[in-house]
Amino acid sequence: MTSPAPPPPPSGRSSPASRGRTSRPRQRLYLVTPAISDPAPFAGELERALGAGDIAAVLLRFADDGERALIERTKHIAAVAQPRDVALVLDNRPEIVARAGADGAHLS
Repeated sequence: MTSPAPPPPPSGRSSPASRGRTSRPRQRLYLVTPAISDPAPFAGELERALGAGDIAAVLLRFADDGERALIERTKHIAAVAQPRDVALVLDNRPEIVARAGADGAHLS
């Protein structure tokens, strides 16, 4: 004979334990930058934003420029984000991810 299943939580949703988890996953933020042409002034803004919450990743968007300039911009922003264990994701530029030291690319 089996015992009856426990009743569902009052909200009507299944409990985390019934889905194989014992606690809720931590919710983190994903920042999306404006199109960056000069990373120097933006780096200070990003530093403050990263200190204000639990940020998981930054999607770095670029103003149009040559490949070398985009790589240098990425390196400048990576120096702010990555020491804080924040992933740096490049918007639509997968060809420079490895050379720029980014963590990945977002394709749309």
